[in-house]
Amino acid sequence: VTLLADSPNSGSFDEARIVNLGLNGTVTGTVKVTTTGDVEVLSYGPGAASIGNFSNPRDIDYNPIQGKNSGSVLVQAGGNVTVSASDNSSYASIENGGAASGGSVTVNATGYVLESAADGGGALIGTRVFGNGGSNVSVTSANSYVEVEATGSGSSAQLGNIEDLTSGSVNGKVTVTAANASNGSIIVHADSNST
Repeated sequence: VTLLADSPNSGSFDEARIVNLGLNGTVTGTVKVTTTGDVEVLSYGPGAASIGNFSNPRDIDYNPIQGKNSGSVLVQAGGNVTVSASDNSSYASIENGGAASGGSVTVNATGYVLESAADGGGALIGTRVFGNGGSNVSVTSANSYVEVEATGSGSSAQLGNIEDLTSGSVNGKVTVTAANASNGSIIVHADSNST
């Protein structure tokens, strides 16, 4: 399963999504992606690639307000899972965005799980919270590694529950597992210009 947002120039914003998307309404339900092979969520250039639920309501002045998402996300791969944003204004995610209460984000891979952001891109596995909320986030590699890496100025790779507004209460449990005793590892890396 491959989702690719590949904007060839800065004049467009491409989107590739498997998602329940509600800008001003309530979002519910489970988004489930299962494959015997790999899952790739890739964004190159201005654009977004995502799997999950997303609720980002706005007020009359278009300011973000409390999210209204109560869904869950499950991604299960017999191979590897890659979430990668590799250019300025690119965004790639497996997320339960705007989760107001409960829900979960679960990523299970037989192979590795790699989340990366470069050259000003942003990548997320978890929940972007608008106001109060969060989800239980679980990422597991059965036979390899889990890596979260950000390189280059302005890049951001995050795993867990992230507050997007200036105030709010974030909750939820975050579990990262590389289960293989001989070659399982968890790697988190950011250079001096990224987060």
